[in-house]
Amino acid sequence: GFTKDELLKDLLLEATRTKGSIDAGDTKNAGTSLVSVLENKSKIITAHASSAFGHSLQEVLSSPEISKRIANTRASLQTDALNRFYDMLSHDDTRAFYGEVPVEAAAEMGAIQDILIVDSLFRNRNAETRIKWTKLVESVEQGGGKSFIFSSMHVSGEQLGSMGGIAAILRFPMPELDDLDGSDSESED
Repeated sequence: GFTKDELLKDLLLEATRTKGSIDAGDTKNAGTSLVSVLENKSKIITAHASSAFGHSLQEVLSSPEISKRIANTRASLQTDALNRFYDMLSHDDTRAFYGEVPVEAAAEMGAIQDILIVDSLFRNRNAETRIKWTKLVESVEQGGGKSFIFSSMHVSGEQLGSMGGIAAILRFPMPELDDLDGSDSESED
């Protein structure tokens, strides 16, 4: 329960010690990266997590207390988008799809309100594949939709990656997309 408080205390203590070493002229043995911890001390947020594993990060980012503190940050906007996608998937699955085939079909019809895509799709070795994803995101944005590009290194990006790396919330229901590719569609129960 108190690990977060002890960690913060130790971090600030080490940063203070490092700053003292730098001030004394010992830059060789001092970790200069810890000095920024002191400079940004007011921005550090501690929060409870059920475990120390990566999946708990999503739990922390979804908590109301943390959401208020990180509002309007990229992580917060992405977490909100992913939560909206999951809500739509559970309440109106004809407006939420994931996987390449149904998302591309929805984009062709101008049906995408929000597109969620993992950044690793833009780093594909094949230039044609990178261009395809870039054009898809641009077409959604030109049609008035929003795009959310998730880091594949973040927990939310890992979750999206497990669904093919791409998902969409649609403006209107499109049950016909269920039949396009059963393996990528969420409504196959």
